[in-house]
Amino acid sequence: MANENIADTVKDFITTDLLLDAVEIENDTSLFQGRLIDSMNLVQLLSFLETKFGIKIPTHAVTVENLDTIDSIEKLVNKVRT
Repeated sequence: MANENIADTVKDFITTDLLLDAVEIENDTSLFQGRLIDSMNLVQLLSFLETKFGIKIPTHAVTVENLDTIDSIEKLVNKVRT
């Protein structure tokens, strides 16, 4: 899956399943500083990423730095897949 498709897939999940189209986000929008997702949403997001991309995200990789933006999530998915 190309990087752009990862970003688009993650953005679609966040805006459709987590935010219910409540807000538009860009690839560099801070999800945590903007309080756009909470701890329950984070669990859903991690489950989605692991299922959709066939990966297992290590506990040490679950950080704000890795999950704060669409761009950082995309980098994390690519890193875990390699």
